[in-house]
Amino acid sequence: MSSDSFDNFPEVVSRPGWVVTWLLRLVLGVLFLVMCFLFFALPVGFYLDGYNDVGVVVLMGCYDLLLVWLLWLMVKYMRRNLGKSVVKIVVDGRGIHYHRLDGSAESLLYLALEKSGDSFADGDVFAKTVGIGESAKRVLMVRSGKAERRVTFHTHIVSYFTVNRRELLVHFLRGIVLFRPDLKIEASVYASFYIRRDTMEFDKKGYWLVMVGVVVFLVLFFLVLDWYMRYRTGSGLIF
Repeated sequence: MSSDSFDNFPEVVSRPGWVVTWLLRLVLGVLFLVMCFLFFALPVGFYLDGYNDVGVVVLMGCYDLLLVWLLWLMVKYMRRNLGKSVVKIVVDGRGIHYHRLDGSAESLLYLALEKSGDSFADGDVFAKTVGIGESAKRVLMVRSGKAERRVTFHTHIVSYFTVNRRELLVHFLRGIVLFRPDLKIEASVYASFYIRRDTMEFDKKGYWLVMVGVVVFLVLFFLVLDWYMRYRTGSGLIF
């Protein structure tokens, strides 16, 4: 395939959503301050409860010093790894490129993607569930360097919250279809990320129908639960 084919493939760049970005920063900042306050205020609670002899006071002082040391280690660790934070994502005709805060960049090229080599595998590009319970989510996986690799489409909050993550994902899949037709995309990828297989576009209607369905189900569930609690105990759970 000629280099012109790669160059003619449009480029999609991560786009910031500043309202969401600052809301997340505010929430995370408040949570961090509240946690620090609670940890440092714990010895004060013991003191107010009457535990004010010399041994306890010394122990409280050691506790606060330990907290300060742990906080310093955490800040040091975050500063050391902050440079590796992804601040920009670009999907073009050669693959996906992650630009980091320290000026470095890492690329996952279409040409570097590999076939599974497993006759029992459903596809070379597939969706996988990571996390447990409420935090579980579906992510896109590929094979590169003889191993499975997760493809991410979000930047670090130190830069901004990426609002066009689905656009980046869909464009990356378009590149695979165009430049690596030998790779098989698992059917679950289209269902997991609401992508129309025939047009390779994000199915907004299908996505919002599912979201509205989930909200309606939750509302009905809690209404039925409230009715049942009123019937059994005489007082509602919600109202």
